[in-house]
Amino acid sequence: MEKLNRNREWLLIRNPEPASIKGLCYGWTDVKLEAGWESSVKKFNSRFPDTIDQIISSPLQRCLLPAQLLHKMRFGENSSNKLTVDDRLKEMNFGIWEDHRWIEIPREEIDAWAYSTNTYKIPGGESLVEFGKRVTDWFKQIYVTSRAKKTAVFTHAGVIRVLAGKIRNTPPDKILQMHIGFGQTCVIRETEKVLEVVEIK
Repeated sequence: MEKLNRNREWLLIRNPEPASIKGLCYGWTDVKLEAGWESSVKKFNSRFPDTIDQIISSPLQRCLLPAQLLHKMRFGENSSNKLTVDDRLKEMNFGIWEDHRWIEIPREEIDAWAYSTNTYKIPGGESLVEFGKRVTDWFKQIYVTSRAKKTAVFTHAGVIRVLAGKIRNTPPDKILQMHIGFGQTCVIRETEKVLEVVEIK
């Protein structure tokens, strides 16, 4: 059996800034991107000129559109190297809170979530524990099966926080406090089966 490459990198890219999201609760809500989002992809492409072997994306358009653009820039339109889309890379599901302004959500519900952030399950959505399992299950699978040396992953702030927090052994109640700006990249590097978060910028 072919041995896996043990000097791998995963470039986790947060989506560019969406349009009209001020005060909005959105996780699975498929918000549109702000005009000019393409510049974020071009900036990433310049920062990481080395070969990218694989591109993976959340199915939400704020990630998928940039992923499609980068894929076209790196591989062309008729490449046999296909863009992979994975539902597990979606942001946390906020259930009945989705697409509502935060000020419209009952105060007692937000307080209950803040009091038990890890385990509180928003009706129709998921808890932080469930979200974390979904994301780490994805990474465990790609870690075991991927032979790509460098993978670009277009995803969301919550997904990046979960993976970076897991690697850094960040306490669960501190994970959501990690700042990941729009268009920022978190580099996870593996050397001899040791994973580390190299940078977030």
